Amino acid sequence: MVREEHARELIRTVRAVGGALAPVLVVPIGEKFYLVDGHHRIIAYRSMEWIRSVPVEYFEGSLYEAKLEALNRNVKSQLPLSTSEKSEAAWELVRDNKLAVRVISKQTSISERTVKSMRKAVKTLGAEAASEITWAEARRRDWKSDEDYDPDAAKREKAERVAAAILRNTGVSIRRDPRILADALEIIDSNIPNWMILNWSDRVKPLMDKYPDDFPEPLDI
Repeated sequence: MVREEHARELIRTVRAVGGALAPVLVVPIGEKFYLVDGHHRIIAYRSMEWIRSVPVEYFEGSLYEAKLEALNRNVKSQLPLSTSEKSEAAWELVRDNKLAVRVISKQTSISERTVKSMRKAVKTLGAEAASEITWAEARRRDWKSDEDYDPDAAKREKAERVAAAILRNTGVSIRRDPRILADALEIIDSNIPNWMILNWSDRVKPLMDKYPDDFPEPLDI
C-alpha cells in the first residue's frame, strides 16, 4: 500500500540533502532482482526523475526470508505500518504456511486470535484461492461458520479499522492531546462520552478517587 504523503516527504528529503536516500533492499532470484523494501523510495526517485544511481542493498537469502527482513525493518522504522498493512503482512505469512501462529503474531503485532482466523480462512478457501486475494477481501467472504464467529474478535478488528482511519486523517499528533479527540467524539454524538465511561468503568473509578476535582458531578457507573 503506497502512502502518497510519505513519498512526497521522501522527495523533500532528497532535495534537502541533495543526495540519495538509504539503500533499497533487493533479493536476487535466478537472473532477476526483486524489490522487497524501499517501494516509497523508488516512487520518490521516479516522481522527481532521478537520473543518478540508486543505492541498493543485496539480501543474501530466500525471497521468503527477504520478506521477513523487510517486515522487520518496516515495523522498526519511524513510519509504522498501519493496522491494515500489518494485517496484510500477517495474511501473507499465514498463506506461506511456514511460521507458527505465535511467531506471526509477534512479527506483525496482529493478535494470535486474528492469525488463527486467517488460518481457518486459508483452509476453507483453499491455498490457491487464498493466494489470489487480500485479507480484506477474504474477510468479506462468508467463509466463517457460526461456531467460528467470535464477536469479541470482530469488534476488536472493527475498532482497529476505525483507529487506523482516525490516524490516517489526523496523524500521530492526536495522541499528544487526547482531549481534542474526546471533544471531537462528543461533537459526533453527545452520548459517546457516557458510553466510553461505561465501557471503561474499571479505569474511571480509580481516576475519580485520584483526581476528585476533575469529576465534580457524581457518576452513576
